[in-house]
Amino acid sequence: MIRISRQQSIPEHYESIPLRSPVRALGWSAAVLAIVAGLIVAAVGEGLVAELLGPVIVTLGGVVLAAVWKCGRYELTVGTARIELGTGPFRDTLATGAVESMRRRSATAWRKLFADEEVVLGLTIGRKPEYAVPTRDPDALEAALPPPDGS
Repeated sequence: MIRISRQQSIPEHYESIPLRSPVRALGWSAAVLAIVAGLIVAAVGEGLVAELLGPVIVTLGGVVLAAVWKCGRYELTVGTARIELGTGPFRDTLATGAVESMRRRSATAWRKLFADEEVVLGLTIGRKPEYAVPTRDPDALEAALPPPDGS
């Protein structure tokens, strides 16, 4: 969700990329299955192992359910002064002026869950020299960022 305050300008570019449908469906199914299985093990199982294992399985299903719910959308906002990006509780802010290079590539690692492509931002400052950003519209993202040479 875009929030604009008096200190912020209207974004140059905004993307809200949902998890791919198969990933979302698999996550929801696995979570519900784990919760139901845990309840069955706790209710029907006998002995100490069943009493301990049931709540653990239910908790695991709840964690997966919360992860799919909270991290189900990757948001990217490019403003004139900063870039805000992330999913769920995993958010970051970068200074727009810190971007010194950009290159496109096929999505890697967890970013494949959201998009086919990513733009790798080379940064002049910060804790990481490169920052990979999943995007479904790399042309619009590159157009919204200032040219790397600052002109």
